[in-house]
Formats: sequence, structure tokens, C-alpha cells
Amino acid sequence: MRVARHLLKLLPLTLVLGCGNDFTAPSAVGGLRVLAVQQGNGTVMPGSTVKLSMLLADNRIIDSPAGEQPPEPTVAWLAGCNNPPGRQYFACLPAMRELAAALGDGSAPPPGMTSKLGTETEFEVSIPDDILTTAPLVPHDPIHYGVSYVFFVVCAGTPGFDPSITEGIPVTCTGPDGKAVGTSGMVVGFTTLYTYDGGANLNPILTALDFDGEEMPATLVDRPEMSCKTDEDCAPPAGQSYRHPRICTLDTRTCAPVLNACLSGDDCPEVRVTPRIDTASVERYSDGYEVIWASYYATSGALREDARLVVDRTAGLTGDPTTLWKIPDKRSTSRIWVTVNDQRGGATWGFFDVAIQ
Repeated sequence: MRVARHLLKLLPLTLVLGCGNDFTAPSAVGGLRVLAVQQGNGTVMPGSTVKLSMLLADNRIIDSPAGEQPPEPTVAWLAGCNNPPGRQYFACLPAMRELAAALGDGSAPPPGMTSKLGTETEFEVSIPDDILTTAPLVPHDPIHYGVSYVFFVVCAGTPGFDPSITEGIPVTCTGPDGKAVGTSGMVVGFTTLYTYDGGANLNPILTALDFDGEEMPATLVDRPEMSCKTDEDCAPPAGQSYRHPRICTLDTRTCAPVLNACLSGDDCPEVRVTPRIDTASVERYSDGYEVIWASYYATSGALREDARLVVDRTAGLTGDPTTLWKIPDKRSTSRIWVTVNDQRGGATWGFFDVAIQ
């Protein structure tokens, strides 16, 4: 089942802002991309501390001169906006400009500000004790809730704060040459944290990723990267075989299935990419099921669908959230990511590599 039209309003739990090529598919990863932010175990409670973990994709090498490695990206988080007027993120911007003015260049946050500024891909944010009592009571809400926004910038250089920016989030990104970094090396966005009255939420559980019907040695949130040193590390167990032989890639040092590049254009074959979701991820919410969807991304090749519905509000599990990935026409190591989100802020993800020869 494809992502239904009514589901689209649920997608921006983590929203990336900015401009770019409107004709580029959302699933195509070029430059820096923030694909998801996980909020602790999925439950946000009044007075709690929530660890935010960012899934950062980096494909800037395609924009760099031959042999030149791009600079390591740096991250900055801005927190402290809770229950803004209308529960809209842009109502936080005046407070974010005040915070930017107080932070200066961010190198020495003033007393009382350290809890509002993070500088790694993981950041702990504090939820106010009164997040629910100060939240507006809206008659049509199925459950009373409060909302918190945490903004971020990922920068291929040095991030900064500029309160004079009145349109958008007051952050900047300066490269080693002192010039502003372009869109391929800068990501600005925010993640939304919902605190529900008496409603616990769990992250979706991703147990495996399949490629062309075979389980991949994928890196999952709950399973660290499975690195290799030689092709022998990627051999199948004794007495078994793989549909596609696997090698240890030189650039990522992961076991990757090998496919031949396709030069047939639109007639290139497509390969199935399937996330396996633990049925324990299916939770009841309000008068139905909590909606869960999967999103797909790749550094090369083309994905037929950017997102698929995993759990429908009325019907529950949809059966098969598979999408199709078209084999690229150039030699490369292509990375494929799958993120899984639920409508209350839960998230998880996994990724694997494919060697194109």
C-alpha cells in the first residue's frame, strides 16, 4: 500500500528547511542530509530528559574535486521552545533569535544556556514539568498533549548564530575559506517532540532489511555496524549461497552484494528493498492503530517510491512495505537507508551498501 494522502500531514516530525532542486527526488541523497531524529525510547514525559539521536547522511564526495575529502560536518542544536502559539514551529523563531543573540558565536554559552545548546549528533533535551498544564486544551484533540521544538544545523564548516536573520532559523554556516557554505554542505531543520497526557509511546522496531529477498548485514539502531577486512569475511555460511555474491567494499568496509551497472536507461532492472518490522511495533492509539510508515533513501540508483505505509490507522499492518530500487548506471558503492517513523514521534532506521561494478 502506498502512503495515503491523509498520511502526508504526519511526515514532518523531523523537518529539514531550505532550498534546492525541486526536481530532485526526496529519496536521492546528495550532499548532507538529516534523514531522521530518534527521541529516546519514543516516550516523552513531563520533567523528563530525552536523548535525541540524529541520522546524518553524507554524500558530499560527489560534489568535491577528485581526490579531495570534504571537511567533517559539525552539528548545533537549539532547544527551549515549548508550546508556542498555535503549536507552530515558526512561532518559536522570535525566541530562537533571542537565544542566538545570547549565544554569540556559541564558543562559550552564558550561564543557564548550556542546556539549550548541543554540538554533537546526540543531544539531551529537558522537557518542562508543566509541558501539559501550559498546553492549550483543544476540543478536537483525541489526547491532550504539549509540543516542544528543537532546531538544528549541520554544517560542513563552522556553525554560527545570527539574530539578524528574521526569515527562518537564525543560524549560519561558514567554510574553512571564510565564505558561506552552499546548500550541499548545510542542513537546517527541526524535530518535534510530543508529550501526551498519560500516553506512552514506543519506537518502531526494525529487525532486518532485505535486498532482493535476502537479509542484508545492515547497520540498525540496535545493531552496530558489521565491518569487514577481506572478501572472505563476507562469504556465506558453509553449505549456503547468496543470490548476489558479496564483497568487502574498500571505501565503507562493509559486506555488500555485487551487481553490474545497468546501461539500459529506463529498462534497467529494479530490486526489492524490504524492511522487516516487529509486530510489537503495532500500538493502539485513540480509536485505531498508530500509523507507521517507512521512508527510503539512496546515494545512487532510483527508488520507485519514497515512502510506504507500514501500519494503517484502520486496518493495522499493511502486509508488504517493499519498494523497488533501480540499479544505477555507474560503478560506485551505493548506500540505501530505510527510516521507520510513527505518528507520535517514534523513529528507528537501518542502512546497507550495494557494490555496483
